[in-house]
Amino acid sequence: MNILVVDDQTGILRSINKLLSRLGYSCYLYVNPQHAIEAYATEKFDAVLCDYKMPGMLGDDFLERVLAKNPQAAVIIMSGCASQAQARELLEKGAYAFLEKPLDIEEMLRLLRELQRRGETKAQNE
Repeated sequence: MNILVVDDQTGILRSINKLLSRLGYSCYLYVNPQHAIEAYATEKFDAVLCDYKMPGMLGDDFLERVLAKNPQAAVIIMSGCASQAQARELLEKGAYAFLEKPLDIEEMLRLLRELQRRGETKAQNE
């Protein structure tokens, strides 16, 4: 499973990468959201983990850009500063899920397993 991970905090990127790589996921890490959008346009990702507040782009703008390229994209927004109203708005705009920081690792893994099963079911039906 290929996962695009976008966060301006390199420590968070490294931690997510270390954990998910041990579990067999392939992570593609970006601190710059614009570079991540460019990568999304050229590569195939099964899921996107994206910070909400990044220099130069907020998570809702990132979400809109990814969904414009693929309306079925599974984008999980992570934030330590978004309000409940912002979280609901992101879900209404098409985010797959919203995770508060500090991250609940078990919830993040549950969401990724759910997406993996969904992808496997889709592949079997094609």
